Amino acid sequence: VQTALHQVRSEIQTIAALCDAGTVQPERVESRLESTTLVFLGELRAIHDLLYRPQWAPEEPVLLAILENLAASLRELDGLLGCLPPAWSPSPAFEQTVATVSRLADQICGACVPYPYAQSLTVSMDRVQHAAHAISGRKPRQFS
Repeated sequence: VQTALHQVRSEIQTIAALCDAGTVQPERVESRLESTTLVFLGELRAIHDLLYRPQWAPEEPVLLAILENLAASLRELDGLLGCLPPAWSPSPAFEQTVATVSRLADQICGACVPYPYAQSLTVSMDRVQHAAHAISGRKPRQFS
């Protein structure tokens, strides 16, 4: 999960760099972005399972690192969504994937998960939820 999240975050940063440079061509990044968000969704589902079924959860330091990486990846995704050209029209599959990412991440918070966790973990969970809210609020007509 850690490695895949790192790869997702790196790919989002690469696409965002194209946006920042003003060289993004929506038709060239669309499949890349869709693929990256699908991998991201898969990893988010795995993290969701770790939190909702703690008998399989890794040790606290590992889970903390995963949650912090997840929050950072969500913030990167939010930034990328904000820099895409206004003329870009996301596919329905992409819209659904982003909406699902936001919904699942919103369910990760200190008060949301059914089991008690250490304070440091609940703070990280709340960061994840905050980042999910930013994504869902980014383009209400598309990603909510």
